[in-house]
Amino acid sequence: MTPRIRLVLVLMFAFSLIASAAFGDTEKAKEHFNNGLKMAGEKNDSAAIEEYKMAVKEDPQYLDAYINLGSQYFKTEKYADAQANFIKATEIDPKNPDAFANLGRAYYKLNKNTEAEASYKAALANKADYYEVYKDMGLLYVNMSNWPGLVDNMKIYTEKTPTDFMGFYLLGKGYQSLKKYPDAIAAYNKSIELNKDYFNSYNSLGQIYQAQENYPEALKMFEKVV
Repeated sequence: MTPRIRLVLVLMFAFSLIASAAFGDTEKAKEHFNNGLKMAGEKNDSAAIEEYKMAVKEDPQYLDAYINLGSQYFKTEKYADAQANFIKATEIDPKNPDAFANLGRAYYKLNKNTEAEASYKAALANKADYYEVYKDMGLLYVNMSNWPGLVDNMKIYTEKTPTDFMGFYLLGKGYQSLKKYPDAIAAYNKSIELNKDYFNSYNSLGQIYQAQENYPEALKMFEKVV
């Protein structure tokens, strides 16, 4: 073997070692990922987190592992850790709606309202029919007292998800805050139709009837609460 050929082989071997160190082992990453799924299915959250961490260590571009790791952190209320992993997921795939939706939820839990709103909008920009995110936006706008935004998003959500009582409750709350009482009453009544045990809807209806000085109807609603 000539010195030149030997040098080329040595360089190739050295490069392979560097590449292996830099990029890890994708097969091992998949193995850890599948173990993480199994642990999560068994409700062993700490073990699932460790497996997903090993997956992203082996494959730093493993999008699904970052999303699942973030989701496990979110489940265990470690919202800052969840945020960090969801950010990484959005960097790997800026067109992934789940990554942005989950990032928005982490920001929401951390009371980072502006960042949450931007993340939800990014999720919807990538997937306009991601209707669950419209509800997330609604919950965020309650925190921000953005009543027109709440109404706009919940109108879309309730149209596409007409069996969720909470959607109609939030729609009613938006209309009530805008003093659009007939629309609020209709929304709250729909919420009650879907879930007769959600007493916030009765209480809100009572508040509207009280504001309208319709005291008999207000009393009926408040009696449902106590």
